[in-house]
Amino acid sequence: MDGKDTFRNLYGESFEAYESPWDTDYFGVYSAKVILKAGMADDESAELIDFLSIFDFVTIINFDNNKLNNYWLGKNIGIYLADINVQFTKNIDSCFESESRAEVFEAYQYDDRVLEIARRAFKYSRFFNDPNLPRDKAKRIYAHWAENAFAKTGRYYALAKHKGEISGFALFSVDPDISLGTIELLAVDEDCRGVNAGKSLIAGMENSLKQMDIRNLNVGTQADNSSAMKFYMTCGFRPKTCNSVYHYWPKISNQIAANSQFKTIRSCLRVL
Repeated sequence: MDGKDTFRNLYGESFEAYESPWDTDYFGVYSAKVILKAGMADDESAELIDFLSIFDFVTIINFDNNKLNNYWLGKNIGIYLADINVQFTKNIDSCFESESRAEVFEAYQYDDRVLEIARRAFKYSRFFNDPNLPRDKAKRIYAHWAENAFAKTGRYYALAKHKGEISGFALFSVDPDISLGTIELLAVDEDCRGVNAGKSLIAGMENSLKQMDIRNLNVGTQADNSSAMKFYMTCGFRPKTCNSVYHYWPKISNQIAANSQFKTIRSCLRVL
């Protein structure tokens, strides 16, 4: 049994850390994800950093932007802020009104038009902000995400059309146990802006969720994507949480720290 099989996850009172196969497979670097649920204690932080040392790339989500965790993360070399993610929520007892409703399909089959929109539409992402990730991989990540959802039971596509062609799509999933729908991706073709495709997608999703007896809908977006934030609030969503998202490259950081220490020692020897 190698190290990857031995160290798959770690849990503490204030955090949960686990291997992230999706990131590992897509980016080709051994990846993990950490969710900080409360302020970290000193003994927990040392244990967590030691656990993360086996990974190449780590995403750390500081839930509700905990200020103590932001301070702790800022002190650690190589851990840097990659994104501020704002989560929105909406009760859909009364559906959003729009001139048209997008059609909704479960296990929707492969559609190159959807992928074309995904490749062009997304301009904001924590992956774009990380110079250590391959630029071409970062640019294609949302199209890859959309493609992986085709023909999957439990994954739904809402499709808006303009002049007979798909003008936008929304990918969403459902958790009936907590009566919750979650928008994973929402994109409108650049050439179809201004024809209410986005509102049609929201209306179509909400109508479909009501038929499933789902009463709440969540979505997240980047804080610097002001147009998306304005759009969701116009559609009746309200901010729920604001989470800071950090990236950490343990092996790169350790090498930087080692080089810095070497330079310090060499400078001291010169003085002597």
